[in-house]
Amino acid sequence: MSFQEKYEKLFSNEIKILDDAKDCLEKFEKDPLKPQYSILLQNYEKLLKETRKICLISDIQGKTLKKKEEEFVELLNKANEVREQVEYLSYHDALTSLYNRAYIDQVVPELIQDDFPVSVIFIDVNGLKLMNDVFGHHKGDELLKKVANILQRSLRKSDIAIRWGGDEFLVIMPSTSAENCGKVIERIKMKCSLEKKDPIEVSVATGMATRNRKGKEISDLFTIAEIQMYKNKMLDSKKFRQTIINDFETIVKNGDAIGSGSIQRLRILAERFAEILPIEQSIEINNLQLLITLLNIERFIFQGDDSITAAELDYDQSKTSERTSEVGYRLARAIGQIAIADAILGFSENWDGTGYPNQLNGKEIPFPSRILVILHSFNMMINHANLPVEEALVKINQQSGKQFDPALTKFFLDNITAIMAPH
Repeated sequence: MSFQEKYEKLFSNEIKILDDAKDCLEKFEKDPLKPQYSILLQNYEKLLKETRKICLISDIQGKTLKKKEEEFVELLNKANEVREQVEYLSYHDALTSLYNRAYIDQVVPELIQDDFPVSVIFIDVNGLKLMNDVFGHHKGDELLKKVANILQRSLRKSDIAIRWGGDEFLVIMPSTSAENCGKVIERIKMKCSLEKKDPIEVSVATGMATRNRKGKEISDLFTIAEIQMYKNKMLDSKKFRQTIINDFETIVKNGDAIGSGSIQRLRILAERFAEILPIEQSIEINNLQLLITLLNIERFIFQGDDSITAAELDYDQSKTSERTSEVGYRLARAIGQIAIADAILGFSENWDGTGYPNQLNGKEIPFPSRILVILHSFNMMINHANLPVEEALVKINQQSGKQFDPALTKFFLDNITAIMAPH
């Protein structure tokens, strides 16, 4: 409704009186009071006009005030949202959305002061450093978020899950006995085992503690649970490392089976070579197999195929491949296989010192690397370049003392029949 319409509706009676009075005044042609009536009507009409102005100003001011009020309410709502967000962030971990350590200091003591028995679980995520170092911090963050999600799905509403920091989490469970706390740990580990490996399994080390009555501070329970967790982690560390190795063995074997199968053929060559080595040069077959796995893990994780580069097929060059498995090297170090990590780097070195990354020469190159580079080159020649065995052996011999260890090259050539003999 326009202002004019609102004005006419509000002062409809006064306007009608003014119009009627004007009509009557026209009929009083000879009335001596007509001039006075006329002045009175003029003043009345002027009063209505002034009133209209006042109403117009009031209407405008009312709209302005209403707009200001709406703006103020909007600002107030935004301020409340910001306050709530700041309060949320001050008590929550940004990555996992779980509570953080500040929440423990400010809120938890009041929440659980009379809830006995109270139990806590201290949790450490296995393999986080490996994920960060080998696959990047984004993969490590994904692992942490998976564990946080598992905790949320494993706990009651009254339980409190906290990101303690780094790879550690803490769970506080009011009114929970040690027996029930143990059941919760079993549930958490079961849910971890059901998660998809990407690329390693989700696994945690845990420790627990329970307070049945007043006496111990809640922080004392944290310490007890943390110490137990570290003991359990040390006991399980070897098993976890072996699980990682097995997982990557499976990835490489499955990828190789879908592809050309060249890695399996290389494994067979390596096994036979190791079996006939003189006792003074013996090498663990498992170490050679692990070296093969870690040298090839990168392409199956990031490429998912068995692609062969042009450089790998050019056997007249001084090296079979122009890259080292960086992922394999970092992975070997992460699982404590330092000798294997050195052998991965040594795989791209040449006997005459022209290789990379460190230009090692002769026996400075790790022994497993010197063996595997001969076997790998021969395998690629006969299975990917489709060279006759005799021609491949000639090319291997041509690299003796250049790319390859001359003594190992001679041993390989002298025993080729046994190495290639079917089992």
